[in-house]
This record gives sequence, C-alpha cells and structure tokens, in this order.
Amino acid sequence: MRIEYVSKLMGHSSIKTTQVYAKIVNADLDKAMEQFDEILVKEAEAKKVQEEKEKAEKEAALAAKKK
Repeated sequence: MRIEYVSKLMGHSSIKTTQVYAKIVNADLDKAMEQFDEILVKEAEAKKVQEEKEKAEKEAALAAKKK
C-alpha cells in the first residue's frame, strides 16, 4: 500500500509523521524476521538430527536381523 494512503488512513496531517512510524515498524519487522529465521534454522537442524538418528536405528535393526 502506498504510504500516502496509509498517511490519510491514519489521519496524519504530514506524510513525515507516517514515515517515522513506517521506520519503526520496519525495524521491528526486521528484528522479528531475524528471530523467525533463527527458529527455522534450529528446527531444520533438529529435523536433520532426528532423521539421522532414525536412519541409524533402522540400519542397526537390519544388521541385527542379518546375524
């Protein structure tokens, strides 16, 4: 949405006021995205570890059956 529209919707008499809020929102959004990215990386790592564990367990079970 164009900032001019947001400014009007917010009732700001000056677009500069809207720009101040937009900068604050963008900074907060950037921080939230960084945190989200960190969570995604941790979840991907945990999933990989779990998959490797399951694979090792299956291989161990197959090896035990062959004996």
